[in-house]
Amino acid sequence: MILSHEIIHLRRFDHQINLICRIILSFMFFHPLFYVAFREFVFATEQICDGWTVKLTGMRENYANCLIELSRASIGRLPIGFGRKGSSITKRIRAIFNDDEAFKMISRKNMIFLTVLSFVIVSIFSSVRVVGFASVGQSTFNQSIHSLPSTTNQTQNPFNIEKYNAKEPGYLALANNPENLPANDSDSQMKSLYDTAEKAFSEKKYKEAIDIYTKVLEEAGKPGMKTTDIASDFINIVKYKIASCYAELGQQTGDFAMYKKSLEIIPEVYNSAKAEKMKVSLLFLWGQNYYKVKQYEDAETKFKELLKEYPDNELAGSTYYSLGILYNQQRQYDSAREAFRAVVDKFPNSEYAADSQYYIADCFLREGNYNQAYEEYQKVQSGDPMMIAQARYYSCLSLLRAGRNQEALTAYQKFTVDFPDNVFTIAAYFDIGAIYSRLKEYEKANENYEQAILHARDDITKGVIQFEIGNNYFSAESYQSAIKAYQKLIDQYPKSNDIQDARFLIAESLWGIKDYKNALNAYNEILKDNTMGGYADKATYRIGEYYNQMGNKETALEWYQKAVNNYPKSPIVKDAVLGEIQVLKDLKRYDEAEKIGKEFINKYKADPTYSMACAEVQMTLGNVKFDTENYITAADGYMQVLSDYPDSPKLDPFKCRSLLQAGIAYYKEAGKKNWDPELLSKSVSAFEKLLDQYDKNFDKVNRDFKSRSEYVDSAKTNLEMASSKLK
Repeated sequence: MILSHEIIHLRRFDHQINLICRIILSFMFFHPLFYVAFREFVFATEQICDGWTVKLTGMRENYANCLIELSRASIGRLPIGFGRKGSSITKRIRAIFNDDEAFKMISRKNMIFLTVLSFVIVSIFSSVRVVGFASVGQSTFNQSIHSLPSTTNQTQNPFNIEKYNAKEPGYLALANNPENLPANDSDSQMKSLYDTAEKAFSEKKYKEAIDIYTKVLEEAGKPGMKTTDIASDFINIVKYKIASCYAELGQQTGDFAMYKKSLEIIPEVYNSAKAEKMKVSLLFLWGQNYYKVKQYEDAETKFKELLKEYPDNELAGSTYYSLGILYNQQRQYDSAREAFRAVVDKFPNSEYAADSQYYIADCFLREGNYNQAYEEYQKVQSGDPMMIAQARYYSCLSLLRAGRNQEALTAYQKFTVDFPDNVFTIAAYFDIGAIYSRLKEYEKANENYEQAILHARDDITKGVIQFEIGNNYFSAESYQSAIKAYQKLIDQYPKSNDIQDARFLIAESLWGIKDYKNALNAYNEILKDNTMGGYADKATYRIGEYYNQMGNKETALEWYQKAVNNYPKSPIVKDAVLGEIQVLKDLKRYDEAEKIGKEFINKYKADPTYSMACAEVQMTLGNVKFDTENYITAADGYMQVLSDYPDSPKLDPFKCRSLLQAGIAYYKEAGKKNWDPELLSKSVSAFEKLLDQYDKNFDKVNRDFKSRSEYVDSAKTNLEMASSKLK
């Protein structure tokens, strides 16, 4: 089970996605809520892999027990994600016993996570300020740490909606007696027993049927018994029915051993069977059993053998459909579509034709070909209202994922009119809300979220939607409304999984409206509550920010130091260190500021994740020297940002600003020394280098950042002044 879980991570490319996230993490050093987003991303990937592991192994309870045992014994020591600390074992186990909808390959939380990244990256560059002939000013650590995803990129409903159950080729309906037996017109005990077994089979009493079929075989083995009086291949028919019973028991109980018992019987019967119909039924059952025990290559072989040897058999449509299901399970979407297309084209009146068309669309959706998925969902025709509703919903979702927002809005709105009471209506309203959020029309978004709540059937689902309403207000910086929405979540849906997030975001909203006193109380309450441990580091840092804002520098320093000392592995450490340096600078304790900064750089400089934070600290140390008029030392510090850190888009704002500040520092020192030509030349050189690297020869299409043009304009002005003095 562990191996299955980890292989699924690899098949989903989670290791590559994690690498990308770790790289992007270096952008996030002053946004603690990134920790929340990353935690949710990790949980989503674990939950998806849990779901697929259960599907692959069929062992729900065993897998849940395995999770519990590993979390108890091995958390913090396993070098794998299976029992990862902080992966919320309770939530994962609860999800394991929920409907499989919880384990879709593309998760809502992944989408929200990516949105958070985009939002925060913009925040980073918007926080960098232009510098004139003065100090760089406060560094980005003092910016707001709160940020929220716009749910705009949310492209999958988060609810465990009862899904249409596509038809699955079974054994009872498709593989009846391969030979018609005559009516019971004799007193044969054997025939009477067989009829009793058939009755048990039809009533799905498979264990009882197996026992009676076995007695039939015992009776048939007695001397003088003539089975041909009943049917020409009677013995093989009975053995086939026993194999079918074991297969049906496997379906009934989820016990793989039943399928294997069926597989033990089939080869012998197949080799001795005489009738073509018998061989066809056996091959089909053979392939189905292999599929059930996850021996996909063997299943494929048997299905293909059936189609090759008996191309016009009555189970051909079911066989193509089974192949399609098999390929879809293995994510071989081209082959799956080919098999499903064969059902639609060759067997248009088959009971599997509608399901096959649905799966053709589903394959395109899973591949990310959303435009084609939309077209294929439009072709689904069925007498089953649930299938039609589901196809319509996913056609809307395909438009949403394709970025066709206005078309998606129209389609979703029509869906809510055509299917007002369908279980997917809640998802439709939720997705409409997501589209309006994307368009920053938050009022309309929340109107639709409210409609989703009205259609929701349980408090957990209502809580999810209520949390999104709060997030919308938060994104719109309507913090008072956000507080009310989050408080409503806490009061009305106390079992929601988002309670902790809501409590922290209430504190952040109070900070946003500058109600610092109540914000301080909220952060202190978070620290007192053991269930809020995931936010203790951010609350500690924010309390330091509060005292810094109030001018109580010594107390601010104490709280920053608490954040550093108590949560050494938290991303918030970077922000707290910058806070310490800034406060020490304000207190004119320059040596201490320099010591802390250098210790931080020495500790983290080799780690690419911290390169951006180290560059920021290096800039701040330069500011300390600049403020004390040690301009040459300041310039050397600024230039280290260029020399000591790699060429990277994320470092461009710091390197550009460091060149500007270095030029200013040299200019300032030149002024102190009666406009020393050598220092003026260094100033000119710094400004020219900035203009060369970040204006003339800069990739403005792929690497541009928000403050670049302002830095460039400032450099041009300063270059003109320095050049004039030099002349």
